[in-house]
Amino acid sequence: MNVGDKIGVTLSTLGTFTLTAQVDKSNGLLIFMFDDCIKSDVMNSTSDTFPGYVFSDLMLWLNNDFLFGEMPVDIRKKMVQIGIPSIEMIFGESDKNYESAEDQDTFELMTDAESRKSTDSYWLMNTKVDDETQYAIVNADGELDELSMLKTAGIRPVITMIV
Repeated sequence: MNVGDKIGVTLSTLGTFTLTAQVDKSNGLLIFMFDDCIKSDVMNSTSDTFPGYVFSDLMLWLNNDFLFGEMPVDIRKKMVQIGIPSIEMIFGESDKNYESAEDQDTFELMTDAESRKSTDSYWLMNTKVDDETQYAIVNADGELDELSMLKTAGIRPVITMIV
């Protein structure tokens, strides 16, 4: 498989989706991103949680309920990692207003606002530098924006798979 190739996946309760290969890690791994949001939800359900995506309710849901309750076993067996994209992945560079996500691959297929659009604004893993309750999102116009972790945005997972 190569960057730009697509695979289909039917999730247990959320429907059927297409994923596009975004990055070839050159070691038998490809990073795929869902072409659309799989659902909408909050980053965190309460404001008394530790800041950052790695401590979020969303990450917990992705790595437990979604991974084991939604993903087909044949895909799950090939998966190495699951998460949501970062500013660096989608926009190709960091933004000084947001915490940087280290060692992120740029998604070459996300070069313009049109290619970044989805049916909904969607979460990115980066928090604001001056307010860790605010997270980066890609808005309906395909541009960088921000949203409170207690508000709802789309979830557009990224998975690294052995191919």
